[in-house]
Amino acid sequence: MDKNLKDTIKAAKNLQREGLIYLNDNVDLEVEPNYQILIMIINNLKKLMDREKYELVKNDEEKLIHELALLNFNENDLINDDDVEFMENMTREYIDISNPILNRGDYLFCPILYKLFEIYEKASLQIKEGKFKNIMF
Repeated sequence: MDKNLKDTIKAAKNLQREGLIYLNDNVDLEVEPNYQILIMIINNLKKLMDREKYELVKNDEEKLIHELALLNFNENDLINDDDVEFMENMTREYIDISNPILNRGDYLFCPILYKLFEIYEKASLQIKEGKFKNIMF
């Protein structure tokens, strides 16, 4: 067996043991994330940006997404490009950046509700199928 494939399978099995993914043990090696974990990540995203910062980046979608992603890290955190990219992708995929709500000098960005609802349905199905324990419902 190819060493890269063997290492990939081993890494996937470790993620499955940690409860982060479900790995279907068949020839196709089907993998799906634990949607309960994904929901927790989305719900814990920092979605509040001060008005001044928002005014500086509101006309540049990529800068806005980048700044929202950076809100999820503390000043003293050791972060790398992969961490920032992951948070940017989460923001891009699940947060509505087009219609923030101004509240007391800060802009609040809300999750895209239909996407969140779809993930809740997938998480519920995974629990019913016995792929993961119920850790949030």
